[in-house]
Amino acid sequence: MSRKGKNRGIGIACGLWPAFGGACSAHVNVTPDGSVTLLIGSLDLTGTRTGLAQIAAEEFGISFDLVTVVTGDTDAAPYSEVSAGSKITRQMGIAVCRACQDAKDQLARHAAILLKVEPADLSFANGNVQVKGCRRDLFPWQV
Repeated sequence: MSRKGKNRGIGIACGLWPAFGGACSAHVNVTPDGSVTLLIGSLDLTGTRTGLAQIAAEEFGISFDLVTVVTGDTDAAPYSEVSAGSKITRQMGIAVCRACQDAKDQLARHAAILLKVEPADLSFANGNVQVKGCRRDLFPWQV
């Protein structure tokens, strides 16, 4: 391809889609059977519930099938700003991740007392709280 002539040359293109911040909240409920329910206040746009369920499953080390995402109204769901396609997964994903981490911290504190170990010695996998390095599941969510 020749670069000579009218409307010929080399160019560079750049793009940016800012996903500005905003307030988002998520509520995580961990059940005794090892499943997790997320309660959020944003709508599902192009599969955002699927992405949020994947985030929760990854955080808890459980199967995606064990996560249910419920979108509530303003009477039931935690606060979330406007639902906009490119914003929901990023902003709500951060809220879901933090809510899962908080729930895990609470579970670890309770389990550590019962197992007589430090919370840092525990891990989450397969719907169980486990002492790191132990092969068998020692403690289901039931704390």
